[in-house]
Amino acid sequence: MKKPQTAGERNARIELLRARAAIERHGVARSVRQVRDSLSPRGLLKEALPAFAGGKKPVDLFLHALSVARRYPFLISGASAILTGKRSRLRWLKLGAGALLGWQLWRKTGSRHGSGGA
Repeated sequence: MKKPQTAGERNARIELLRARAAIERHGVARSVRQVRDSLSPRGLLKEALPAFAGGKKPVDLFLHALSVARRYPFLISGASAILTGKRSRLRWLKLGAGALLGWQLWRKTGSRHGSGGA
């Protein structure tokens, strides 16, 4: 049989449970922040293009590219589809160059409008 708890023991147990719940909430919030950061455009870019993640050796970059290719096999099939046809390749190259140019222009004009002060 359990002996009845005193009011002080009961209050201590309640505080311990509250502290444990607060620690668990903190852990969940940290995990959510990590997932959010890894799913941001910068996080996805660092995952897909390891050269942006920092100065690594070429062997490390190659091994990381292999792991990304294994994780996302549709990238290989998409790249091979783009690179196989000559007309298709030229069209994708023009589309990519246009997208890059548009992004650079948007970035330049956006920085001017953002820093102009209101």
